[in-house]
Amino acid sequence: MTGDTVDVAIGGAAGSFTTARGADGAVCWVQLHVGPHGSTLAGIADALATAITIGLQQGAPASAYADALRRLELDRPAADGGDLPASLADCLRHHLDHAAVDSTATAAGQAGRAR
Repeated sequence: MTGDTVDVAIGGAAGSFTTARGADGAVCWVQLHVGPHGSTLAGIADALATAITIGLQQGAPASAYADALRRLELDRPAADGGDLPASLADCLRHHLDHAAVDSTATAAGQAGRAR
């Protein structure tokens, strides 16, 4: 299993987002730490990441979560130029989107080598 971790900031709270991939290159585990330990934000982030991980391990693709989260319409803070995630859902969508693209490229590369 391989993984990637990126630093994130959500509403001024720093954290990290980690994904792990199985042998097939598909995302099979996510972890999101944000906000101070024991805070409501940290608890919600952990619960959401756990729920997504369970779905991924049952065969749901990362792109399905990214698509669902993309449909949420959340207002961006006025001071934000659009470069930072506006919410927990936006952060997850952004990173799951990238993970899904990477998974597709990895799977295509493995299929090409198997021929």
